[in-house]
Amino acid sequence: MDSFTGLIEAADRLSPGFADEYYLSLAGGVDMGSFIRSLGSSELSTLLILTGQRLGELSPSRQKIAA
Repeated sequence: MDSFTGLIEAADRLSPGFADEYYLSLAGGVDMGSFIRSLGSSELSTLLILTGQRLGELSPSRQKIAA
């Protein structure tokens, strides 16, 4: 499983967004609202933390600082 996850991460580095689309395709096109409502409190907390980190990565001001 670690090797497979590594392969997905490598593909995502070559083509940003690949991992997101791959995992969404596995979910079968689940409605995002339904998905979020189905999460328990710890899962929702993790999702919010990861979302915040992802938004930080996408922030134009953060990219200027890193450059």
